[in-house]
Amino acid sequence: MNENNNPSDQWPPQDQQQNQPPPQGQQPMPTHTAPAHGTPSYGTPPQGTTPYGAPPTYGMPVYGQDTSVMTTKDWLITYLILLIPCVGWVMPFIWAFGNGNINRRNWARALLIFWAISLFLVTIFWIVVFVIIGAAVDTAADWYWFWW
Repeated sequence: MNENNNPSDQWPPQDQQQNQPPPQGQQPMPTHTAPAHGTPSYGTPPQGTTPYGAPPTYGMPVYGQDTSVMTTKDWLITYLILLIPCVGWVMPFIWAFGNGNINRRNWARALLIFWAISLFLVTIFWIVVFVIIGAAVDTAADWYWFWW
């Protein structure tokens, strides 16, 4: 284990290793439990994990951001705001680049990417349509002058 053999530094803690009877009113724990998510089944935990099976946090900590889950009511209000003329075109930019709810921010960014891809594809479609119409008009004009 550790060099200093301090019981508080051992993994898993000593109280989880001993088979003690459960407190009054609780069921006994199984003798062979799988390790919790994020914890190894042997030795000391890797850096960044917490004892007692709490999963480690990866990435940058999120301070000062609203990370709460958006309710159905929040999403309905979001979509109703998008239905308002002119406001529905501006609000996704505000939500995407503002400091509001992180879920709405990521959704607004995905919406803007979808809009950009759609605008590109629609532009290509209309260019092709106008080229075809232009070629057809030019051909029709040639045939018109041929017969006169």
